[in-house]
Amino acid sequence: MSGLKQFFAKTLSLTAYDLCDLQAVEDDHTFVTADGYYCSAISLDGAKTHLGEKEHPKAVQRLSDRLNASFKNPGHQIQFVFIQDPEAGGKYVAKKQLDELRSVAERLDLNIEPILEERESIWSQKRVPFEACYVVVKTSLAAFSKADQERAIKDRDVTPYVVMGQDPRRGYRRLLAKHNSFVKNLTGAFSEVCVTEPTTVHQLARVINTFITGRYDDRFNLKQVQSKRAVPPRLQVSTSNPSDPTPLSQPPIANQFWTERPKELEDEEAIVKCHNRYIAPIQIETWSDRPQAFTEMVSRIERRFPFSASFTFQTGKDQVRSFLNSKHRMAMLAKIFNKANGEQASAATVLRDYLVGNEANALKGHLTFTTWGKDKDTCLTRKEELSAAVSSWCGLRPVEFLDDPVRLWLEGIPAMARKPVSVPSAIRLKDALVYLPVDRPASFFKNGAMPLFSTDYKPMPFMMGAPFQTTWNNNWFAPPGSGKSVGLFGSTLALLLSEDNKQLPKQVFLDVGHAGVGLVKLFKSILGPERAHRAHYFTMRNDGQTFINPFDTMTCNRYPTDQEKQDLISLLGIIFATEDGADSKYLELIIPDLINKMYELRSDKSGGKGDPAQYKRHQDPEIDKRLDRGDIELDETPLWWEIADAMLYAGEYRLANRATRQAVPLLRDINTIIAKDDDLKRKFADVTIGSVPLLEYIRIFTESTISNVILLNAPTNLDLNETDLLVINLADVVSTDDATGRKQSATMFMLAMVAGAREFFQTPEVVSSPTFSDDPAVKSYHLERLKGSFNTKRHLILDEYHQFNTIPSLDKRIISCRRKGRKNNLIISLATQYDFHVTAEQREIATNTFFMSASDRTEMNGRQERYQFSDDIKEHALREQRGPGTMLHFAKKKDNTTWQVCRDVKGPMELWAFSSTAEDLDLRNALEDKVGFWEACRILGKNFPGGGIGDFHHKFTKYVQATFDDPQMAKRWHQILAKKILMEPDTWRLSISEELE
Repeated sequence: MSGLKQFFAKTLSLTAYDLCDLQAVEDDHTFVTADGYYCSAISLDGAKTHLGEKEHPKAVQRLSDRLNASFKNPGHQIQFVFIQDPEAGGKYVAKKQLDELRSVAERLDLNIEPILEERESIWSQKRVPFEACYVVVKTSLAAFSKADQERAIKDRDVTPYVVMGQDPRRGYRRLLAKHNSFVKNLTGAFSEVCVTEPTTVHQLARVINTFITGRYDDRFNLKQVQSKRAVPPRLQVSTSNPSDPTPLSQPPIANQFWTERPKELEDEEAIVKCHNRYIAPIQIETWSDRPQAFTEMVSRIERRFPFSASFTFQTGKDQVRSFLNSKHRMAMLAKIFNKANGEQASAATVLRDYLVGNEANALKGHLTFTTWGKDKDTCLTRKEELSAAVSSWCGLRPVEFLDDPVRLWLEGIPAMARKPVSVPSAIRLKDALVYLPVDRPASFFKNGAMPLFSTDYKPMPFMMGAPFQTTWNNNWFAPPGSGKSVGLFGSTLALLLSEDNKQLPKQVFLDVGHAGVGLVKLFKSILGPERAHRAHYFTMRNDGQTFINPFDTMTCNRYPTDQEKQDLISLLGIIFATEDGADSKYLELIIPDLINKMYELRSDKSGGKGDPAQYKRHQDPEIDKRLDRGDIELDETPLWWEIADAMLYAGEYRLANRATRQAVPLLRDINTIIAKDDDLKRKFADVTIGSVPLLEYIRIFTESTISNVILLNAPTNLDLNETDLLVINLADVVSTDDATGRKQSATMFMLAMVAGAREFFQTPEVVSSPTFSDDPAVKSYHLERLKGSFNTKRHLILDEYHQFNTIPSLDKRIISCRRKGRKNNLIISLATQYDFHVTAEQREIATNTFFMSASDRTEMNGRQERYQFSDDIKEHALREQRGPGTMLHFAKKKDNTTWQVCRDVKGPMELWAFSSTAEDLDLRNALEDKVGFWEACRILGKNFPGGGIGDFHHKFTKYVQATFDDPQMAKRWHQILAKKILMEPDTWRLSISEELE
């Protein structure tokens, strides 16, 4: 640029402040522009499902059909801006997530710093980017007819120039309804395909601020009212901020955005420098005649450098026709001098003819790209790479913009440019929609402590118990070895770290196997020494040492609540179920009767009909010791119910609960009822199951259960409720080889759920139920206690459910719990090997489903038939789900669903904390004994970053046998390896390899 041209450019051209289009704020979601028009924005996060070769054209057609009529009308400008930023944006994404987790950790006093440090390192290595798309709509008077325009101008509330930028009344009021209607229609159209949400003026202001400064500042807020005498920050003269000559009467919104004047580089005309960044805007000459999906372009650009793309369209079929006519005349004139211009004339003719049809539609559009860097050379290199990627995408032609590059840059900033300055071109509506960033993967979840990502590392977090979901039921389907345990364990950690936690959530994990040992150790380390006991691992055994009585009630309550009674009905339904279920109708009638009569038998408030248990010494030594203090007055021969009441009045709530356990009925009381209750005999004397009388059938099965399930034979002698994480291992009491084993296994499963999660299903309102105690002290105690626990989420995980789901009464009970789980602030996660292991009803009521493996094509075909997803999703899952850590996630809202393939990105330390194979547990335990849990996971993660020892176990066992020549030493391989790793941290693997060679 010549020196004279530079002089005039600097002294006469408009500054960035003058070019700013936003002048005032109308309401929470609407700006007023410089000409009094209206501007709103929505966030367009991308496609709800994978749009591949088949689905992308269908989605474009749906959008085109929906938008065709509204886009024929003039007066609307729609700008689509996509941004990918792995640098400042990537740091912002990581910091925002980690700051949320640190805030939770500080509030709940959790030690999670080792996990956070590892996550931060991983996200940096993976170059996890910030990615977003914004749709900005501006509506002008051209949206009205000429008569309506004149009326709007008359109705306009004109205000003095000095406050024009501060008073939203400057806008055309009649235009606002028209603008809102168009925005609503546009949002509705894209919501059919994409995840969308309205953007407030403050949110859009932060976006604009980021585009201008390169800084992601969530604290940035527009000041909507500003004193006329206030001097904007950019005009406050200082050594570091010399005054800009722009007049004081500039609108306040522009002042707030532009705290520094962008400048064109003197030695590089196409580069802009602003806020210590070098910015390269790229102009595209014309649209391609073979448009391709936006994901095709993203895949051509390495995730290592930032860029943005801006698509700006003007609506109005007639205006496009006029534009094409002028283009055609210019091209025909140019053809006289250059025959090559005939192509442009021909293209304009084809598009004009296309518009003649009543249903045809086209837009006038502009397309620009932008990239940036910290220095000029980096910026120029990226500009060349981005230009090459855009050209190879679908043949677009980047051209140099020789005018003011600041104005071209402004065109790519959401809502900022008063009008586009890049080359205008006409394009069919359907073709325009092909280009748009509607097919990037998207999720309903904007935040969440479970760090999921797209296959190319776009953040797709998952929130346990999201407020926008109708239920909080999760289904996990994973064949052996596909990462189910790691996924489930990650979900428990995600709930613990949820930012809406006011106190520690309660979680109960029912498992078959020892996998949960590491999870409990992780929670103990996170909770710290003083609360480590609140993470508990319990192995359920039928050995006569442990007893669980399902007839337990809430402390001092003579009768069960409705929820407790439903559990008992389900349990007795399992115990008494016939193999074919043919006579279940008689059992459904008698079981509730049996339960009522059992509690009447053991109640001291049944009008003298019962036989309540009397207190006897030595049944509970702790209660004996408390009574020996002599400050509690009782009759000479008190009942256990009287002991329970007295303990509660004395404030001994734990002992009151223990006394209640001695007072309630046991399973064996069923036979007592059958033997002495005339009412039962009268009602069911003639009923038989097979050839056996019903009452005799129940007596036989009761005796059989008492003999086989020793757990039921005495009052409960353990308390599993007062924990924050409880893992119950059912491996020792589960056998599913035959019908008898399956029935007993289901009984054990139900007992474990009752023992561990008894009060997960209780709400504070239960104290008002007719069956609840009428004692004010009892009501007050339970109301206060339930209110305290109900304010936090509870999580019940039912792993290996395919081993229990063949019992109808159990499955029915679980379904009932899941249907009203959210009302109880309860999340229920159910896990099996394959999705066909659960009923259609179980699949339907889950609002999140995780398929941890794509399996083979045959399995995917069956899954597609059951869930009705597209061929594109099936092929995408078969292609992308490779090994543990990838999952197909199906999420539901009230009226929307998403299907996405996600990566569950966990670091080596986290994987080792969750590791569940026997060899991994042995090695981790050996190291933990020497250096502690966190350090053991760190060391193992460094040496085995895959999260497991894998095949190296066989190699090292061979080394031990060869070295020690002692078969017994191979049993201690884990201790030997742990010692070797600690003593030779840098060379231990090398020495083993040398020995084996």
